[in-house]
Amino acid sequence: MTKVIDGDTFLIEGGYSVRVLGTDVDEKDYPCCEEAKKGLESLVLGKEAKLELDGDNLDQYCRYLRHVFINDKNIALEMLKNGLAIARFPSKDIKYRKEIILAEKWARENKIGCKWRSADQK
Repeated sequence: MTKVIDGDTFLIEGGYSVRVLGTDVDEKDYPCCEEAKKGLESLVLGKEAKLELDGDNLDQYCRYLRHVFINDKNIALEMLKNGLAIARFPSKDIKYRKEIILAEKWARENKIGCKWRSADQK
């Protein structure tokens, strides 16, 4: 990865934009935006990733929609377990849907990360 745009989008060699399937993060000027971006940077920046197609190739912003794996770790699951993202799917037939939903549920129940910790923990 050459540059992280936000908590669910990054650039790969050649300047192509990739959107992490199964996640959605706060946009600019929302509470969790910067923390999510830093979280994704720590997981992917400067590392070689395996990108897996599942459903649509591109979204409406011409970003490649991919499951992202680094050293066999599903990056969507890591972002969700760390409470930096919520589960969001472009369609119902997403390969890792069950695992993604469970990761979000676990982070929410345990009040993990900027998405789920209570106001007095922030």
